[in-house]
Amino acid sequence: MAFLAEDGTGLAGSNGYITEAFADTYHTDRGQTAWLFSDVAGAVAITTAQKEAAIIRATDHIDRVYGSIFKGYKETDAQGLQWPRAGAYGPSGFTLLQVPDQLQRATAEYALRALLYGTLTPDPPPKGPRQSLTQGGTIALYGEGEGEIVVNREKVGPLETEVRYNPATSGSLAAHPAADMLLRDLLISRNTEIVRG
Repeated sequence: MAFLAEDGTGLAGSNGYITEAFADTYHTDRGQTAWLFSDVAGAVAITTAQKEAAIIRATDHIDRVYGSIFKGYKETDAQGLQWPRAGAYGPSGFTLLQVPDQLQRATAEYALRALLYGTLTPDPPPKGPRQSLTQGGTIALYGEGEGEIVVNREKVGPLETEVRYNPATSGSLAAHPAADMLLRDLLISRNTEIVRG
């Protein structure tokens, strides 16, 4: 499927919330040269295809993670993405139309991270032995935990091994605060109070 940026009309085949031009301007304005060049000297330019793929991965991430908690509802069942939406209102009561600016800015931020890291929603590391699909049987163990290793201790005699994982990263999605915070006003509030009279 070719890259097609959503134009605010609910395109059936759209797969990106922003255009490459929007992302170029956004990152250039902020001095984020990693979006334009893959080396510090600025000699190797990031290609259009690489940028478009990063925008698609960013858009996929947004719709997977936040699609069920966006305010309002999709305008049409045929549209390719979660936005545009009907019945979505900003904090001041104004209607959120087409593809809101904060969604476009968040997409640009996620796209930069997708370009740098490859994936925004990685599969958690598997537990236990993995199966060899070519040789049969099991091969090296992945380990019993998941997440960032904070302690990996081995003792030679008598043999002892200890591995501790950071519980903050175990089985959870990586946080991308610069992008995540931009989406706050587009999400259903989870801070609801029940007032009894």
